[in-house]
Amino acid sequence: MIIENILKDVEVGLGVDCFDYREELEASANKVAFTGMIDQYFDYKHGVLEYRSLRFKHEVLDEENHQGNAVVNYTDREILYTRIIEHKKLSMFSSLRQSSRVNIQLTGNVEMNHIIQLMMRKIMLSFLNTTKKLHRMIRLSSVDV
Repeated sequence: MIIENILKDVEVGLGVDCFDYREELEASANKVAFTGMIDQYFDYKHGVLEYRSLRFKHEVLDEENHQGNAVVNYTDREILYTRIIEHKKLSMFSSLRQSSRVNIQLTGNVEMNHIIQLMMRKIMLSFLNTTKKLHRMIRLSSVDV
C-alpha cells in the first residue's frame, strides 16, 4: 500500500532502458530518481566505477558461535565468499542456533576488494558532488563512501 501511495499519479515504465528515452524523460519530469549505475548516468565523466555482483546465501547453523565476531570479511583467493554476518551477534538475544548470511562474490577480484574500494571512493565522491549540484536529481542508492 505504501508503494502504491508513493507512486500515485506517477507514470512507471518497467523493462525500459532510460537511456533510450533520456532527453524525453528528463524534459517531462521535475525530479529524476535514478537507481542505476551513477557513472553511466553521467557518461563516465569522472571515470568508471568497478561494480561487483554478490549472491547472498542464508544459513541456520546448529552452533552458538561460528566465527567469533558478528561480521568477518574474507579476502583469501581460495574462499569464494567475501563476508559472513552472524545476525545473532548484532542483537541482544542468545540462542543455541546461529543465523548467518554469506556474501558470495560473483564478479570482481576478491583479494583486491579493499584496495579497489579505496580507489573507487574518490571517483564516487566526484559523482556524488555532481548529483548535489542537480536539484532535480534524487539519488536512490546506498553508497558508503
